[in-house]
Amino acid sequence: MSSDFSELCKPKYWLNWLGVGCLWLSSYLPYGLLIKLGKLVGRFLPYFSERQSKRVDFNLQLFFPQLSNEERAQLKKRNFESVGASIFEAALAIWGSDRRLRPLLHTIDRENYEKLKNAGENLLVMSPHFTHMHLVGRLITYLWPYAVMYNPHKNPVMDYFSRRALSCYERTIPRTSVKSLLRAVRDGVTVWIASDTNTGEKQYETVPFFGREVDAINSVARIVEVTKSKIVPVHFHRRDDGKGYNLEVLPAIDGIGNGDLAHDTAVITKVIEDGVAKHPEQYLWQYRRFKYQGERIRKL
Repeated sequence: MSSDFSELCKPKYWLNWLGVGCLWLSSYLPYGLLIKLGKLVGRFLPYFSERQSKRVDFNLQLFFPQLSNEERAQLKKRNFESVGASIFEAALAIWGSDRRLRPLLHTIDRENYEKLKNAGENLLVMSPHFTHMHLVGRLITYLWPYAVMYNPHKNPVMDYFSRRALSCYERTIPRTSVKSLLRAVRDGVTVWIASDTNTGEKQYETVPFFGREVDAINSVARIVEVTKSKIVPVHFHRRDDGKGYNLEVLPAIDGIGNGDLAHDTAVITKVIEDGVAKHPEQYLWQYRRFKYQGERIRKL
């Protein structure tokens, strides 16, 4: 046993291990029951995290002003149910067997990716931050090998298992290592990215998102320009029939990579918006994805 693992066995982490054990047991539940259990748990999450609850309220009011208060309340409820389900989906991503997980993926237009890859193009696979992206991320490895960006988990026990879950990917790239990302793309490795993350960078472009002006990072547009890569968007959602996930592989984004970062970031953000609009309840509204023009809420 390594010294690092021995450290994780100390009494101060026993509650963490109890939680991990419960998640491990849940991964053996039938898929439909697991999702129902997760949604039930999700209904209670706003009561345990006031900050996230307020952040969702703020985001939904900002981007869906056309909805009534009751409609936004229902959207928020369904959103937290989706977050609750994602907790148990993450357990499946770590401990689920290939035989059990493969049937959960239903693909649409996967040839949009395969034609470009076979032609030798440098590719970035891009998706919105949906709640179930950890499980879908593993499911996509059954289609193509690719690399992912990651952030270390603040909880050392969860970080241990998060790193274990990353073993299914061709390469893992620290989110702060731009050089590693560029090296992977130039090596011909497909990299899965999410362009809707507020990473604290100072290089932003003001672009529309659901009718509001937001400051979106332009790092993806810069990567495309430097590496001459193509972005293949993927949109995915949890099916209502309890049979897994639909993965839609869209055609590569045209007309970007020519040095106009504002234009390219706007185009990329519009693709993200289109994916979110299909299933807004499954998007991770708990995070501050953008900096908002004129409404910079620092404490949310």
